[in-house]
Amino acid sequence: MKFKASLLFIIFSVLVSAQRDTNLRVGLGIFSNYYFADNTTAAFYNGSDNNRLQTLLSNPVTRNQIEDALGGYTFEFVDYAGNMVYNNAFAFEIELEYRFAKNWRASLQFMNAQLQATGNFTLLVNRRNTNNQTNDPFLENASANGTETRSHIKIGVGRIFSIKKGFYALAEAGISMNFIEVNNNQVIIADRRFGLPLFNNQLNQQVQEITTFGSGFFAAGGLGYELSSGYGFIFEASFIRTQVNINDAIAAQSNLFTLGIGLTKAW
Repeated sequence: MKFKASLLFIIFSVLVSAQRDTNLRVGLGIFSNYYFADNTTAAFYNGSDNNRLQTLLSNPVTRNQIEDALGGYTFEFVDYAGNMVYNNAFAFEIELEYRFAKNWRASLQFMNAQLQATGNFTLLVNRRNTNNQTNDPFLENASANGTETRSHIKIGVGRIFSIKKGFYALAEAGISMNFIEVNNNQVIIADRRFGLPLFNNQLNQQVQEITTFGSGFFAAGGLGYELSSGYGFIFEASFIRTQVNINDAIAAQSNLFTLGIGLTKAW
């Protein structure tokens, strides 16, 4: 908290002390980013918190459906998926900037990404293993997956370095806030899909739509080109170090990366 408060103080100090009569203008940027997620919190979707997966598999109705899909054989749960990973996804971003001095700017950025987490687990099926003609139990491979919506809000201060003929470089840093909503969580067993209830905690095991919050900081760098008319483009890479909280069940410090290109317009 002290770091974030100090960073905010520096940002506003720079804004106040800047020469307001030098190249004042505003800008708009629309970005398409490739989003690299940290897999630390993907484990939520294996259903291990509050034993959500085991609760589902022990439900008599669900168990009968699974046994029917397995040819009428009973089964035993082995272990949770330990290899849950997020996919890399495209993210949409919109950016507002205010250039308060010749080579300085303040920015407000909003980014949205849809992520999917996937992993595999195993069931022990009580039937003969026909693959090797032994009496060992048959192992049925199953999968767990889930989707979430991530929104990031970033507030930063950047330094613009003019190169020549309209080209420039950008270095920027600031605070980052994220809002995460879990959309769904399910398992696939023998080609059948079963939804996992999104239990939030031990005392209130009800399906609820909640949005969780996390905060941290970001640093970014880019190379852009701007015409005299104010239109331009920029290639940008960002690093975000932030807490990620999934459904109030799993929270961890995560390192996130984005690579993107944006179309810009300044007035």
